[in-house]
Amino acid sequence: MTLIVGSEVQSYQHSVAPTGVPRVLHETHRHLEEVLAADGIDVVPVSTKDVDSPAPRIVGEFLSLDPVVAKPWAQLDDVDVLLLLEPSPLVDFGRVVKVKRQRRLPVIAMINDLMPVQHPEWFQSGADHHYRVLFQQILHVADHLIVPSHAVHRDLQTLGWTIRPEIHVSHLGTSFPQMPPRADSGERLDLLYVSTLAPRKGHDRLLAAFDHLRAEGKDPHLTLVGRVGWEVDDLIERIRTHPCFGNSLRWIEHGDDACVRALMTQATVAVLPAEGEGFGLFLEEALSAGLPVVVTDLPVFRERENPNVFFVEQSVEALTEGIMAAGRATPEPLGPAQVRTMRAFGEDVASIILSEVRQPI
Repeated sequence: MTLIVGSEVQSYQHSVAPTGVPRVLHETHRHLEEVLAADGIDVVPVSTKDVDSPAPRIVGEFLSLDPVVAKPWAQLDDVDVLLLLEPSPLVDFGRVVKVKRQRRLPVIAMINDLMPVQHPEWFQSGADHHYRVLFQQILHVADHLIVPSHAVHRDLQTLGWTIRPEIHVSHLGTSFPQMPPRADSGERLDLLYVSTLAPRKGHDRLLAAFDHLRAEGKDPHLTLVGRVGWEVDDLIERIRTHPCFGNSLRWIEHGDDACVRALMTQATVAVLPAEGEGFGLFLEEALSAGLPVVVTDLPVFRERENPNVFFVEQSVEALTEGIMAAGRATPEPLGPAQVRTMRAFGEDVASIILSEVRQPI
């Protein structure tokens, strides 16, 4: 008998860019398909709402390549395990509770970070209340909760909430193949930052460092890749009206894997100046491309020790100095196990699923 794992995709099916949470779902689906097939387990899309669902609406090319989302929908009553890998208000938590009262339905959920609750100033008005309710609903229905870092685990514990599910810390990782260190670039500074445009992501500080380098007579090139987030009207205006925009300053709003890989081969330094992250996926991706990476000195970025990482304080001066130091450095070769991969993350999720389906009824 084929066991069915249902992945809630109501929000995911409307994604237009392969970044952030949609990227995590895409890669997790891909690896779960490979790992679980040998055990006769099928991963299918599901809606938790008690209605007949149409076929998923394929929006972007990356969604059409998702091996799970293209399958016919399953009904919640038909699945043996439920995956809630994307916190979403579209989830019918009341129905999930009802089904769990009627029969055994293990729920495996994921929370990427708690920043809307901890730092409401970085988000739209009212987001802290909205996410507080959402996170508590997830904790109520989940049997297993995956978080991407020990930092998020600590944040969860400091909230003082009742936490019923078993917590699993599983780092995310790169989907790109491991590449050797980039060749010596001399004085060339081609900077790359891949991230949603949002207040906590540090784009303003990066633009100030870019201007500082120009004022010192350097010739930096900066490429930003990322969709528009929230509360960033001033940032977008600053980018588009910058005197270098379209030349040494570029912004690519929707960059697919092929685009990002090509940009990584051209870059000499990756930059991640965020003020807060649940994990920081771009760090692992840049390391896999053989780039030195300049990051804000946050605890989450120190969880996985790697060479080629330059930690800086949250100031324009420190970021500028870090970029210069990284540009002069010769990156060390990294072994296959030094960079975390999404394959490893998918295997972690598969292990949790297998632990549930193999339990005696």
